[in-house]
Amino acid sequence: MRYYLETTVFTYLVLDDGEKGKIASDILEAMQNGAFTGVTSFVTFEELVFVVWKNLGREEAIKAGTNFLNLTNLEIAASTRDTAQITMEEMTQKKLRPRDATHCATVKERGLAEMVTEDRDFNRAKEIRKYRLRAFAEKVGKGDKAAL
Repeated sequence: MRYYLETTVFTYLVLDDGEKGKIASDILEAMQNGAFTGVTSFVTFEELVFVVWKNLGREEAIKAGTNFLNLTNLEIAASTRDTAQITMEEMTQKKLRPRDATHCATVKERGLAEMVTEDRDFNRAKEIRKYRLRAFAEKVGKGDKAAL
C-alpha cells in the first residue's frame, strides 16, 4: 500500500521528544522496513527544513534534510504545472492555504486516497481519508494501544 505522509510526520520526528516524536519514528521505521510505501511532495522537504532551521538552527536543518533524503521506501513527488492547477482548485474549493493545497494536489495526482497528518486543516479535504499518527501506527502494526 501507498500512503501520503504530510509534513507533520517528519517535523514531529525531529522536534518532538515525547509521544508524537516516538510514534513518528515508529511509522518511518515501518516504512523503511517495507510495511508500506510513503509518498510525499517536495513541499514536505521544504517545510521540514524551514521549520527545523527556524526552531533548531541551520546545522540541524541540514541534518534533517539529509536524513529525509536518505529515507528508503519514500517517493518524493515533483510538482508540475498540473500540480499548480490542482493546487489552485483546492485553494478555491476548500479554502486551503497554498502549501496544504499542494499536499492535496499531490495526493490526487498520485491516485492516493489516504494521508497521515496531524494538521486538522486537511479535514476540509473530505475525499481523502486522514490518519493521525497514533491511528496510522496501529494500522501498520507499530502502535501499542496500551502504551498510546
